[in-house]
Amino acid sequence: MRLITWNLHAGHADQAAAQAAALRDADLALLQEVVAGPAHAEQLAAGWPHHAFARARGRLGGGAQGNLVLSRLPITTWTGHDLSNHPLERRVALHAEAGGLHLIAVHLDLSGLGRRLQLTRLLRLLPDDGPLVLAGDCNDWSHALDRLLHRHGLVEAHRAVHGRTARTWPARAALLGLDRIYVRGLTVRDAGVITAQGRSDHHGVWADLG
Repeated sequence: MRLITWNLHAGHADQAAAQAAALRDADLALLQEVVAGPAHAEQLAAGWPHHAFARARGRLGGGAQGNLVLSRLPITTWTGHDLSNHPLERRVALHAEAGGLHLIAVHLDLSGLGRRLQLTRLLRLLPDDGPLVLAGDCNDWSHALDRLLHRHGLVEAHRAVHGRTARTWPARAALLGLDRIYVRGLTVRDAGVITAQGRSDHHGVWADLG
């Protein structure tokens, strides 16, 4: 099955249709900065039989944005976990279960301390066993979280195939590997990057899992 994670930059320049087209070949998509409503989230979810949305924060002028999980497999349960460290930087983790697979879509803080606090809280909530994917915009340019998650038995998919995390930000000249797919209890068969081509300020990352 193919899984994609992508920070969609809050509907970046009305690119919902182009973003949706780039997701069509996936079986699972864990997305960040999705704007609730017909202009973005509903266009992304069109044609997907199962989806779940967790609100991270409101938007000026109304509405909300957050994390969205799209799945070809039935989503049996889902929960949004508030990971905010302070009210000016609202963050959420969306934990969905689909086909016996735990899916956690994250968008972590900009500060290193904030990310460590969020991940410490999140690790306490994760199931102890069973196949699991934790993916999203980790904002981890130091790779400190990469090492922490590896100690907890999670493998970064792009690193497993190519020896390093994917360079995803900024999209115009990607230097930093901020967007990750971590897996446990699954085999990584291949991994790569979705070139944004104006559809976001981040490239997406995909992984074929078995």
